[in-house]
Amino acid sequence: MQPVNQLASVVRTTVAAKQNSFLVLPDAVDEIMARNPGLAASRKQVSDMVVDAALNAGVSVGIAWDD
Repeated sequence: MQPVNQLASVVRTTVAAKQNSFLVLPDAVDEIMARNPGLAASRKQVSDMVVDAALNAGVSVGIAWDD
């Protein structure tokens, strides 16, 4: 399992890649979790970290859901 500081680095890298575009929250969480199967975090924890990192980086975040 990856430690929290490594997870934070993965999240920051994913968010930075969206610096000049729009980040869709569920897609970003799916991408992070798929690329890092050993994460010691829930989807909610990853989601919270993505939102925090995006806000700190000035990246727009969208939330999508199925009807």
